[in-house]
Amino acid sequence: MGLLDSILGGGNDASGAQSSLLGNKKVLLAVGVLAYLAMKHKSQGAGDAAAPQGQEDQGGGLFGSLGGLLGAAGGAGALGSLLGGAGGAGGLGGLLGGLLGGGNGSADQAAIGGLGPLQQILEQAGLGEQVKSWIGNGQNLPVSGEQITQALSGTGALEEVSKLAANFGINEGDLANQLAEGLPEAVNHLTPQGAVPAA
Repeated sequence: MGLLDSILGGGNDASGAQSSLLGNKKVLLAVGVLAYLAMKHKSQGAGDAAAPQGQEDQGGGLFGSLGGLLGAAGGAGALGSLLGGAGGAGGLGGLLGGLLGGGNGSADQAAIGGLGPLQQILEQAGLGEQVKSWIGNGQNLPVSGEQITQALSGTGALEEVSKLAANFGINEGDLANQLAEGLPEAVNHLTPQGAVPAA
């Protein structure tokens, strides 16, 4: 089962019980960060993912694409509509559309492409042990919202994901705390074998 399936509420957990992350805004925000970092990494030709880059030149569309993807997945209804309207005119511009080849792929693949850049960014910020614990099969080490803010500042990720957060009623001050909880969960889910899969 993919991460998008989990967010939408499909599938079973390890015990076989029906699992649902529907309404798990923090994981959805984390997927947005991962997708943003993947696109940025791809557009830089696998260059330094932490290097600042103008975001306004990319146009709107990440969350519109994600909204369309969720709508196409069925059962997303209001969530897909909410995400579809969150992109606005500026920002991430066709991020998932580009990563997914126009929708012929999975949201997991888009997020997986951001794992390597996120790992690099967090290691450079002194959070290497934490991110390794999220990837590995053991317990996830915690991070604080302040640590996330420091690590992601200058990447453009917080600014872009704050547009989606605003639609969920999450202010910029609480966004980093939500990501501090959501990123470990999302990364852990995307690395079930204890290693970053090939993007």
